[in-house]
Amino acid sequence: YRDFLLAKDDRDLLPYMSLWKEFNGMLEQLEAKFPPKAPAPAPPKVEPPTMRDDVPYEEALEAVRDYYSELYADTLTGAKLREEYVDDLLRSKYPILAYPIFPEPTYYYLKEFSEEMIVPGAAKLPEDSVTLFESDSAFVEAYLAGLNTEMGRELLWREYPTDQRGSYFRKFWDSESNVASIRKDTFFDITSMHTWTKPLGGNMQKGKENLLIFAIKGRLMRLYPKTRVYLHKAILAKNRQLAYDPAATEGNKGILPPVMETFINGDTLLLGFNISFAAALGNPAQKNYGYILTFKEDVEGLDFLVEEAGADFREDLDSAEFANILKNDPSIMGKHLSLFLKH
Repeated sequence: YRDFLLAKDDRDLLPYMSLWKEFNGMLEQLEAKFPPKAPAPAPPKVEPPTMRDDVPYEEALEAVRDYYSELYADTLTGAKLREEYVDDLLRSKYPILAYPIFPEPTYYYLKEFSEEMIVPGAAKLPEDSVTLFESDSAFVEAYLAGLNTEMGRELLWREYPTDQRGSYFRKFWDSESNVASIRKDTFFDITSMHTWTKPLGGNMQKGKENLLIFAIKGRLMRLYPKTRVYLHKAILAKNRQLAYDPAATEGNKGILPPVMETFINGDTLLLGFNISFAAALGNPAQKNYGYILTFKEDVEGLDFLVEEAGADFREDLDSAEFANILKNDPSIMGKHLSLFLKH
């Protein structure tokens, strides 16, 4: 505006120019008298202690990379995923327009608001404890339905060709192994929304409804974050004590790995299993002794203990036999599901 006034050859504007110069002079005097202070340095950001080096955001990116790597791979799995996507679009009286897929676990976005929305009272869980929960399938479906509805509106606003009927988000929880779950068709948590025919809570993918969830908080997981946690079938030993079933495998469902794995509060691990509490508890009257929540040390390299040699050590042993005696097997501990009940 000042440049505009200076360019005008009009005597009526001269008083305005004088006032403008006077104003600029006053500003210069004030700036000389009160020089601007340098901004105070920002306090160092203190990160809370975490159980692992990576953060949930990196895990979300890993899930995205794994899914799209499998989707576009020139493999049988990739071809199957692409064919299922097209079939899903056509599974309606009025076919759905193609839509983008966001395969990241969306609990992360809810966690940004408050971890209390994931596990109420999570911050108050006692130290060195294992707490049992059951997932709320109706809440998961309602949350994902809201995300999909708003994403449809966002795409329409940005002039993306859409009928706003796509299921852009279908995953709530994180998975222990993304690639394995993608290949087994257990990656997503809900079915496509345009196929829903049941009330909220009844449209989960098979095996993802009402998961049995354990919240594990304590020094064990902080010191040994790679500890394997799973459910192991129990049997009644000859001494009338519960013991691990030696014949249990993942193939015969004697060993159940978690289908969901999530970290909250930086020190609490959530693990979800595809089994009801009643089935995990068992029924001794029917000689079904349920499952044991098992913690197994994840040994990445060989570990040897000289103290284990004892009387088995002989000078005629070769190096392989001697190493087999000294080999330190991974530590295993467990707790039967019945111990989670109040007596």
